[in-house]
Amino acid sequence: MSVLQDTDPALLAQPSPSAALTALAELVDHLDCMVFRLRNDASLTAEYLSSGASALTGHDAAQFVSGALSLASQVSGGEADRVAAALAFDGGRSGRYLLEYRLNRADEQIRCIKERGWLVRDAAGEVTHFEGFAEDVTERQLEKEWALREAKVDALTGLPNRRSVHDAISQSLLKAEFSRSSVAVVFLDLDEFKYVNDSFGHEVGDRMLQAIAQRVSGSLRHGDVVARLGGDEFVLLLAGFQSRDELHSVLQRVRAAVALPWGTGRQDVQLSCSMGVACFPADGSTVEQLLRNADAAMYEAKQSGRNRVHYFTPELNRAIVTRVSIEHRLRNALERNQLQLHYQPRVDALSGRVIAAEALLRWQLPRQGLILPARFIAVAEETGLIVPIGAWVLRTACQQARQWIDSGHVPVIVSVNVSPRQIREGRIAETIAAALHETGLAPELLQIELTENLALQGADGAIGLLSEIRALGVQIAIDDFGTGYSSLSYLKRFPVDQLKVDRSFVSGLPEDREDAAIVRAIVTLGHELGLQVVAEGVENVSQCEFLRECGCDELQGYHFGRPVAPGEFLRFLQPVDALPAGDAALQA
Repeated sequence: MSVLQDTDPALLAQPSPSAALTALAELVDHLDCMVFRLRNDASLTAEYLSSGASALTGHDAAQFVSGALSLASQVSGGEADRVAAALAFDGGRSGRYLLEYRLNRADEQIRCIKERGWLVRDAAGEVTHFEGFAEDVTERQLEKEWALREAKVDALTGLPNRRSVHDAISQSLLKAEFSRSSVAVVFLDLDEFKYVNDSFGHEVGDRMLQAIAQRVSGSLRHGDVVARLGGDEFVLLLAGFQSRDELHSVLQRVRAAVALPWGTGRQDVQLSCSMGVACFPADGSTVEQLLRNADAAMYEAKQSGRNRVHYFTPELNRAIVTRVSIEHRLRNALERNQLQLHYQPRVDALSGRVIAAEALLRWQLPRQGLILPARFIAVAEETGLIVPIGAWVLRTACQQARQWIDSGHVPVIVSVNVSPRQIREGRIAETIAAALHETGLAPELLQIELTENLALQGADGAIGLLSEIRALGVQIAIDDFGTGYSSLSYLKRFPVDQLKVDRSFVSGLPEDREDAAIVRAIVTLGHELGLQVVAEGVENVSQCEFLRECGCDELQGYHFGRPVAPGEFLRFLQPVDALPAGDAALQA
């Protein structure tokens, strides 16, 4: 029997000590980090470094082991003392430690290092060595810093974002409460910024937002904050002002900076801004209250004509409560069948015969009774509820006109107002086509009314939209004509059938010479362009006579009839069998 036969097989499977050490060394060298054993001396002399030291430091590991270089000297100068102090501290701590520091590589790059190690002690308990591993976490750290920055900074402008300004306002309120000082939160919204995006493209719009951000930042005092919430909305945080006059002076400086001309590459563009202000403690004691009230004040600035600063007031707060209540109830109005249409007659100026009916929206509440559009249309427009409501109005008006015909009355044109939000979001041509198809009403018996300002917003796009509507066979009228304060050149390009003279020019007739001159000019202009002209707001005989003499084609107003429910409107309609036999066109 050989000696090997008497040896335990498990022992035969064990590698020799030298082989095990070789395998361990190869394994360590394959790690993406530096494994080390350092003496606890001033230079942290290396007794062992894995090959990962070369990738980490840019130096040959042998230089550290030979003493030609010191690892301690590679730590970035601003952090060397901190690292040395951390390693020297031994006040009852555990045997493990974690360090993060920056290291200067041989190629002058600065890398972020995370080091995990443990202490080696002698029999007396003194620390003699440090062992562990160190890894390069630079990319990881950069990603972390980028994510943190992205969470608090607006990517387009570099300004603080919504989350960041929320925190800033919160901190400012704490300081103001302690020092009994004031803080102002300001909502800033650019006026007509959509025009820039629509006319020049979003790339130009983005560059303009970046320029506006720089202008606003440069107009503020040291310590003030400007943040971008998104789109063309900004928030300003101003603290430490001594008076309302000082605050207003800063805001006027901001307005002036925003209004400076800005070059798009094709032409200069000049925008204005509307601002709403809420102050602590008078207008709110929390971040949410101040932001909400500043937003409400900004909305009021928009509604009051734009390009102005509006301060929050208790009256505005009551208006907010009312608005919220209206919005809440309006969301259920369609489902609960609370909306209805009333119709106002429009007559032929010469014969006095009713030839059209304008559909006017009403809201019937169980307790409050009938609510007129002036109280809820703006809320519907702002919230987007106007789109489904507008579709209902179109369908209901077409259905009613069809019912009058089916019940034996002479056909009349039904006229429906279309809002800006419907134009932007409602795919209005498709909605009109669907209403005509569902009700069977002839297209020539439907008229769409657009305000002059609405027609002029994005004129090129409006031409395409109106052409789609006109292609359906539907008539188009420009409502409130004369109030747009803009070029009349659009009239020769737009597919329009009718101009409706705004009631503000009719109310002073015939005594007011200026109103009389304006109305005569509009009638002449309309006829020269082949358009019919309708006068709204006619309330007495003298106005009727003047308008007939001017050649106005149709008249509308309380003199002929107020808006009434469909059943009451029947008194304005003429039965077909009452027509003279020769009036075949109307009978058809």
